[in-house]
Amino acid sequence: MIKLSFILFFSLMFTPHKTPDLLTQYAEKPAKLEFVKSEVGKGQIISTSYYNVSGKDSFEIEKILMEQYGMGKLKWICCGWEPEDGRRGSIKHKDLKEFEFLSIEMYGNAEIIGDDGVLTLEKDRNKVTFEVIVRYGEA
Repeated sequence: MIKLSFILFFSLMFTPHKTPDLLTQYAEKPAKLEFVKSEVGKGQIISTSYYNVSGKDSFEIEKILMEQYGMGKLKWICCGWEPEDGRRGSIKHKDLKEFEFLSIEMYGNAEIIGDDGVLTLEKDRNKVTFEVIVRYGEA
């Protein structure tokens, strides 16, 4: 028994873990969200999934995230859009244990570096790619 546990432990330690698309696994991913990648987290964050949405579709996705998950309305701050008062949304799922959580948030970085190397801000939201981030962790 000890030998089997030892082998199992080391196989888990040195086997790359595939991280899931968290929205597809725990919620309903809107069709206009493009899955980019998932990464293994650090500390309390177990896994993070990243998605992109076009600026023209960002209004629709923002509305869904506000209504379904309680995310704050996006507000222009400095160099892009982020949830008002930093309010992330929360995804509820029957398989989550009491100490586990799923948070969801959306950002739009308006910083554009031109061909001449000059940094400008694109204030037309329709021209900015937005990122949606879902984090799965333990509190």
